[in-house]
Amino acid sequence: MTAPANFVQIQGQGALSADQINTFVQNVASFAAAGAFIGAPGMAIYILGFVEPGDGGQGVFWWSPTSTGPSDGVTVIVPQGVAQGAWIRIGPSTAYSLQVPLTGFAITVANNVTQLILDPAGTLAAGQVTFPAVPVDGQILGIASSQTITALTLTANIGQTLLGAVTTLA
Repeated sequence: MTAPANFVQIQGQGALSADQINTFVQNVASFAAAGAFIGAPGMAIYILGFVEPGDGGQGVFWWSPTSTGPSDGVTVIVPQGVAQGAWIRIGPSTAYSLQVPLTGFAITVANNVTQLILDPAGTLAAGQVTFPAVPVDGQILGIASSQTITALTLTANIGQTLLGAVTTLA
């Protein structure tokens, strides 16, 4: 295989060589769809969302033929039945997590989530948010709530430091 050159392909005009076939970025609807799709070296896909297009999980992924995972649901997707090879996110995730907590909630934020949005039915007396277990160095997690949370506990994992931790959200 020779290194592909950039060019524009127009339907019905010209021919596509075998070396060019996997150089186009393909759209994939969701992470589940990407998990059923085995790539080839040099291939890239654009995932339109975690579950559905535009839900915050969209991004560009490239096929790493030597990766062994594991899948983390945000930056690495290992297709089902594959021992070696994975889709790897290019660039940071701008993912958010929308939660509807109840009184006495405990939420653990997934890796690479940058915004936690809480939408309880009313004021909550207490709740706990545990930060991601494997954050990106320098990762910032924004937390917002549509209602007051009187006593909020923010919990870091071993080796992590929380700066500017709040104890209530109003």
